[in-house]
Amino acid sequence: MSYLQILRRWTTRPWFSYLMLFLLQLKLVWDIWKYRDLTSGDTSSYFIMSNLWFKNFTVNIVWSPLYTAFYGQLLHLSTNAYTVTILHRLIIVFTLAMLVLALMRRLLPPGIAWLIAAWWVILPINFDALYEVHLFAVIPILVAFLIILSTARSWARGGALAILSASSILVRNELTVATGILAVICLLWEIRLRKVIKVEHGSPPNVQAYLIGYGGPMLLAGLVVFFFYSRSVIQFPELPAASAPKHTLNMCQVYAFGYQQRHPEWTKSPWTECYDLMKIDFGASLLSLPEMIKRNPQAVLDHFLWNIGLTPNGLQVLLFNSTSGTINPDYAPVHLRSPIALVLSIVILSIIAVGLVLLYRDRRSWWAMWLQSRAIGWMAMLAVVAVAFIIIPMQRPRPSYLFTVGIFLMALTGMSIFAIVQRWPVFERLSNWMPLVMIALVLIIPSYYAAADRVQPRRLHNLYQRLAPFEQLIANRQTVFLVSQFAGELPNYIVHDDAQLPSHTLDYGIFSNRLANTPLETILDRQGVNLFYIDNNLWSIIETNPLDQPFLNSPDSVGWQHIALQKTGDRWMLLQKKLSLYEDSVALRQQNANPDIGPISSLQVLYNNNALPDDGLFVGHGWYTLETFAGDTFRWVNNDAELVVTSPTGQRNQLRMSLESGPGLAGQPFELRVLDETGQIVARTNVQGRQTVSIVLPIIAGQPAIFRLHVESGGRPTPNDSRTLNFRVFKLDWANQ
Repeated sequence: MSYLQILRRWTTRPWFSYLMLFLLQLKLVWDIWKYRDLTSGDTSSYFIMSNLWFKNFTVNIVWSPLYTAFYGQLLHLSTNAYTVTILHRLIIVFTLAMLVLALMRRLLPPGIAWLIAAWWVILPINFDALYEVHLFAVIPILVAFLIILSTARSWARGGALAILSASSILVRNELTVATGILAVICLLWEIRLRKVIKVEHGSPPNVQAYLIGYGGPMLLAGLVVFFFYSRSVIQFPELPAASAPKHTLNMCQVYAFGYQQRHPEWTKSPWTECYDLMKIDFGASLLSLPEMIKRNPQAVLDHFLWNIGLTPNGLQVLLFNSTSGTINPDYAPVHLRSPIALVLSIVILSIIAVGLVLLYRDRRSWWAMWLQSRAIGWMAMLAVVAVAFIIIPMQRPRPSYLFTVGIFLMALTGMSIFAIVQRWPVFERLSNWMPLVMIALVLIIPSYYAAADRVQPRRLHNLYQRLAPFEQLIANRQTVFLVSQFAGELPNYIVHDDAQLPSHTLDYGIFSNRLANTPLETILDRQGVNLFYIDNNLWSIIETNPLDQPFLNSPDSVGWQHIALQKTGDRWMLLQKKLSLYEDSVALRQQNANPDIGPISSLQVLYNNNALPDDGLFVGHGWYTLETFAGDTFRWVNNDAELVVTSPTGQRNQLRMSLESGPGLAGQPFELRVLDETGQIVARTNVQGRQTVSIVLPIIAGQPAIFRLHVESGGRPTPNDSRTLNFRVFKLDWANQ
């Protein structure tokens, strides 16, 4: 056996092809964990939804629940957002690489199939895509293609149809169109096949065969969808209202982005400030596409035509990772005015044109030899590609929305190459060298992320790693957090519960219009900021401003306190506004056990929602720890123990306490005085033995307060106890609860 024959045998061996492609993909993404930043934008929102699955085994059916379940499952390995995000990207990328090769091997000869799969693998758009969810959405589609190509039996077509139908609900809603088209294709296919079988065998398949072939997979798909619906935090009748913003907000943003490309003079953010533009052009900020067409058809037509005009640019980026055009078809930056993209476009178009001509000229032979057994797979691919005719005008020709179009065009190129190779045998002999080509590509292709021109600061990653240890401070509905950048993403990655996200997260843009004579703390107070991250750049700016020196050097003097501080190198600090206990749910949780001597209703709100309840009644500073003895639960007090009242409504003002004199008072009767925050006596009562007393407090609606329980005498030592135990309280409650 010659060396060429040995090499050719290696080409046809599946394990060798998959191994070489795996190594090629591995080479490309190597060091991603060192150089790639934490994904900004939509992924952060999906991350916080993935915690629903991780914590409660639940999903939000509106937002790609299959993807968030997969993302959340990885949180069992690590709760670090960066680790899990990089890991789930790598799993998706390698899965896609193997599936693309499997599909190409179904459609094309092994050598050409590997080259086409390698084309997919080496394109950064296919592993460095802006958001992982778009890559994930391709996985079930490829699985559907492979199933429909696996056998000529009806269950394969039914299985592919079932996967697409489930994916249209659980992954990408636009696949509903592809599902409908494939259903029509399968119907026509079965009608044609039924006639052929009847002619060849005398009797067509019975109805039971169709019920099993299509009904079984569709039933299974329905059960999967029902399972995710049953685990969804959003269900009917709230589902339609919760789903609407997914479309209306998207239309607002994509319309504004295209408008800004057509009208550069409009300089607002299409993501956060599209509403004003929508009001001007359509009379309302959030509208569905039909409503937009009804109100201003010309504006929608301009939007459609602009997006359609960008299609060549989008396809070039999809296939070559750059475009010869001058306008970006994506949201992320792309390489424009690329002569290489132009040359490659001409080459690929020429190959496809020549290949299609050759296939057409010898169509009968090709149909019998190769295409007939694979025709249903090509038609399934076309059914999914048809979705692009809706996506492109509505959204724009983003490569991330057109991955399946790219796979189809690559497969078509491969089929054209196959037709050319078959026509000219000289090309066929080159396939003997494919194993060496595979090995050479693995050795020659450089790592993508370690390239010097791509190494950039990992700003979101660094910010996340720095601030993640302070999750408890950030995870508070009362927190207004000011951070250097990534205000929209950072809390999603740090806080593992969307119910505990800070009420607002702002960035340094609030300083853009700062007046020269306005102190820093005044700006923070106007914005309601109570948690403030200062990075090195801002530090360098404010340290040169004499007005900010007190805040920077002695934050305590202006009502702030250091939480974290690094004075050398890359300087930074985290500051928190000093809060009274009635403003700080985290501090109150530290003071109050669950259960405690306070009202159980107040504690439930504090612990379950991390919120400050209306007419909340809690223990503050000055209490000894909760104790249980002889069946009683209580707290001992030396003196001046605090009672904290949160969010008073004015309907609760009569305090009821069960208390008793202790060793510090020699067990004698005593006068209990209640002081306000200024030290003024607001109430007093006499206590004899163990007694329940009621005291009217000067509570004003909307004005939280702290009161202190004070005795004038006492202080005697306690045998065998270093504490001073003047009195103890068994229960706190509102008398008019």
